[in-house]
Amino acid sequence: MELNEFKIKISEVKNLLFRFARRLLGNREDAEDIIQEVFIKLWQRLENLDEKRNFDAFAMTVTKNLCIDKLRARRGKFIELDEEITFNQNNVKDFEIRDSVEQAMILMDSLPVKQKMIMHLRDIEGLEYDEISNMLGYERNDIKVTLSRARKRIREQLTELYNYERIEN
Repeated sequence: MELNEFKIKISEVKNLLFRFARRLLGNREDAEDIIQEVFIKLWQRLENLDEKRNFDAFAMTVTKNLCIDKLRARRGKFIELDEEITFNQNNVKDFEIRDSVEQAMILMDSLPVKQKMIMHLRDIEGLEYDEISNMLGYERNDIKVTLSRARKRIREQLTELYNYERIEN
């Protein structure tokens, strides 16, 4: 692969890789660091990248592996959410929607890594099952089952949370 082709391929996939890493790691700084590592690893393998049939899938695999390594390294440490919710205080419905989305994102962050990866790629990035299968190397049915379990878990936790809040209020 030549340098110009490499630059084009990187520019096409960098945002997807960043969003994926950010979802898995939970913060921007770690995701930026991982993406830099991904680019370095891809650059080091520049001569062999022609052999890789699907550049995007290979880049996603490298990103996934580096994120998992990072998560293993910091296992047991508390992850702080550094994003603030901004909302229109005069619009209660707007707040409720944003709160539900924020709660779903927090719950998504608590999912096991496999569920989090698949849910992000399908529900946030909008990728098809076959694309996810190519990127992560899981069977299509495994992806469907994992996604179903992840959605069910989040739905149950949201139901429990909002039922609890209704009882308390």
